[in-house]
Amino acid sequence: MIIDYISDLHEDYQGIKLDKHGIQKFIGKFNPKGEILLIAGDISEDNKRLVEFLRLTLKLFDYKKIFFVLGNHELYGMKYPSYNDKVKELKIILKEHSDIILLDGDIVEYNGVRIGGAMMWYDGSYSKYFDKKHDLQSLWETDMPDSSRINGLDYYKDVFFYERKKLNKIYKDVDILITHISPLCHPDFIHKHFKKSWTSSFFCFEGEEYINGTSATHWIFGHVHDPLEIKFKGISFHCNPSGYIREAQRVLMKQIII
Repeated sequence: MIIDYISDLHEDYQGIKLDKHGIQKFIGKFNPKGEILLIAGDISEDNKRLVEFLRLTLKLFDYKKIFFVLGNHELYGMKYPSYNDKVKELKIILKEHSDIILLDGDIVEYNGVRIGGAMMWYDGSYSKYFDKKHDLQSLWETDMPDSSRINGLDYYKDVFFYERKKLNKIYKDVDILITHISPLCHPDFIHKHFKKSWTSSFFCFEGEEYINGTSATHWIFGHVHDPLEIKFKGISFHCNPSGYIREAQRVLMKQIII
């Protein structure tokens, strides 16, 4: 079985028309090949656009299923009382689309392959690699859009505690794990331009416990907009982000063959 994977499509930043031509042009350039598609978050900030985008992608490229996790951008929306209300709305819309599956602390088996997913969140652990202390909360409030665009989020680690519970439920007994946030919290796995940046504290979480304890042979993540393909402690880690238009990336779908 061929499985396509990608992340950080940010379709609502691309000027895409949600019709057959627009989706063919946008997704077609990634050269899709797989039977199913896995997306590691940051698809769209609008719930209805997100579902329609995935519905058309599923239909036009003959995917049997699309599995995805939330990204931080899926939580954006100040018109909602809280980000939880926005997620609840998305789940209601998805009830009409059985082949588009949000993994939110869930494991789904497809053709004998156990696929587990949760968004996860950054935890500030990367700051341990700096000699001096830093007020991460203040840095988050001044440098990260999450602080002003997610309603109901006041402390940078709040979402982490909820997401950790979801990951704890699923990580041990899966073949493929999907998270939006990277579990590789070490300078060796951070882009060279950001190894010494305090904002890298908001790009990853300390995932050693999960890496050591999972049965997964593949872990797909996004968020950082920097591609990465490595094998570490017996797990193949994949980050295949599309990114914003201004980043001018030429991305192709990548594949896992199982």
